[in-house]
Amino acid sequence: MDAERTVTAAPTEGSVRVRRRIAMALALLVAVVPMLVSSVDRAIATAITPTPMSPLPTPDVDGHAGSYAWGVATMPDGSIVVGDYWNGRVLHYGMNGADLGVLFDISGGGPVGPNTTPYGLAVDADGVVYVGTYYLVPKIPSVIQRWAPDPVTGDYHQIAPISYSGFQYPSRVAVGDDGRVYVADMYANKIFVFNAAGSFLFSWGSEGTGNGQFRQPRGIALDGSNPQRVYVADANNVRVQVFNSTNGAYLFTIKTRLKGNLRGLAIDRDAGKLYVVSIGGQTVFKYDLSGVWERNIGTAGGLSQTTCCSTPGGQFSNGGREVAVDGNGNVWVGDMPNFRVQVFSPTGQFLFARPDPPQHPPHGGFNAPRGVGVDAAGNVIVADTYNQRLQKFDANGDWDWSLGVRGIGSANGYFLNYPGAVSTDPDDRSIVIADTQNNKVKKFTAGGTFVWQIGGNAGAGPGLFSQPAGVAVGADGRVFVADTRNKRVQVLNGATGAFQSQFGSANLTTPTGIVVDHATGNVYVTDPGRKAIQVFSSSGAFIRSITNTQMRRPYGVAVDDTRVFAVDRGQNKFFVFNKGSGAFMGSFGGLGGGIGQLRDPQSMAYHGGKIYISDVQNDRIAVWCVDSSCST
Repeated sequence: MDAERTVTAAPTEGSVRVRRRIAMALALLVAVVPMLVSSVDRAIATAITPTPMSPLPTPDVDGHAGSYAWGVATMPDGSIVVGDYWNGRVLHYGMNGADLGVLFDISGGGPVGPNTTPYGLAVDADGVVYVGTYYLVPKIPSVIQRWAPDPVTGDYHQIAPISYSGFQYPSRVAVGDDGRVYVADMYANKIFVFNAAGSFLFSWGSEGTGNGQFRQPRGIALDGSNPQRVYVADANNVRVQVFNSTNGAYLFTIKTRLKGNLRGLAIDRDAGKLYVVSIGGQTVFKYDLSGVWERNIGTAGGLSQTTCCSTPGGQFSNGGREVAVDGNGNVWVGDMPNFRVQVFSPTGQFLFARPDPPQHPPHGGFNAPRGVGVDAAGNVIVADTYNQRLQKFDANGDWDWSLGVRGIGSANGYFLNYPGAVSTDPDDRSIVIADTQNNKVKKFTAGGTFVWQIGGNAGAGPGLFSQPAGVAVGADGRVFVADTRNKRVQVLNGATGAFQSQFGSANLTTPTGIVVDHATGNVYVTDPGRKAIQVFSSSGAFIRSITNTQMRRPYGVAVDDTRVFAVDRGQNKFFVFNKGSGAFMGSFGGLGGGIGQLRDPQSMAYHGGKIYISDVQNDRIAVWCVDSSCST
């Protein structure tokens, strides 16, 4: 037992810890008679068939913000289109800020995924809108979507996309005066060029720091010169590189005053100005087209770490995204962390925001919740991933509190970046989360007060993480972390977050879900790469694999007294196994949005005869009764 926890815990909590340790020892003693345990497990585990219950929240609450403003582009008439990122649609505004409605809906009203989120936008002279996308599923290639207006009604419909075998992450796009299409691919570190019909012409670039090389090219735009020049925001090299559009020849670099993590850029051809968005600088840098700095537009603003939409107009928290210049020369900046687009004059005066006030995600609703945990009192804690927050519900399913806002970089305290997993301490009900994209693990009290964090930039050393996707708290308070890209489990001191040990590198390829059996201390880890649940002792010794030929992508895991449950992202089901023998007992669910169906389940938790599943694309927590102790 952790000595510090023993000293600081209340007497009643300490006695609970002792009872749990005794129970664990007895369970380990019983394990020497596996035939008896196996027969008991089978008898109990087959007593009830899992039955779906009403999901959380009930009744349904739409948890999406009014706008997740990201991509921005200028229409031929000078009006503006804005990519509403996690709502999967493109919004249309007049130059005066008039709301002209939804130009088109990429998702078709269905669940929003990477292939329906508008990253960079571009518009050609005919009003065709180009949308950069990113497909996570390897079988579905990344493309540049194209949406064209009907010549009679003006309604937008999708036409043939631009596809290419070399695409990896073609998220930003620009169109030249001759109809050529220029695509900045973040992962390929290249600029791809196509003719107006979508046929590949040539490309340039590679990963690196030299002239003509990139480290994640993002924003891209062309000026009005002849031949046109292509300006590219070379994000992680913190510079803008300029090229000849006809052959990709390098011309010059702009670096003056720029700060890290560049995003979008735009060119005002009439005024001969360049605008570059920087998250690191929390501003928009303005230059002439030769690279001479003129001014910054927008400043770093205060942001309550627990309250949405608190940043004043004209200020940024976590920076803007893409940028465009309207027909009046005003500058529109997607401000996704504050659920709005901000508009400035060319001299930097804040003019207005849309929507105003921002429509924050409603409390009690979700946007792609990836993590779920249930504490000893039956309270449900959810990592509301795309809303960058945690939410807590009581045992009756009533909303209690929400906390967290988008934050990257140092990302201390309540700043979160796509949190992916939740677990709770069995004694004091404190909350531990995997702040996945920040490569951190954080702890909060049961009431939501920040306690500690560990991690930072992605790394492989002790106490560093790379995309941690799962966390679990043992009966003794230790924290176990599925350190996904490092292919290991790390063990932390629950009181301080300090690194203690690591294990599993020889038996894991992509650890995601993780749970600790409080009775035995065994650690169960889902490994989608091996299509297995890997079982370790409390000290990290490998015990066995639990597999089944039907499992494709086991991702989250939970246990009760006799069974092991695993959600399968590939099957949209959960599987049940006998804990004593590992024998397959059945699978339940299936693809869909109805009760008892799932869309991309990723994590799960067990409490009081129920399992709770993060049903990501259905924006809910699915609940199943798996024991006679719960009511259906």
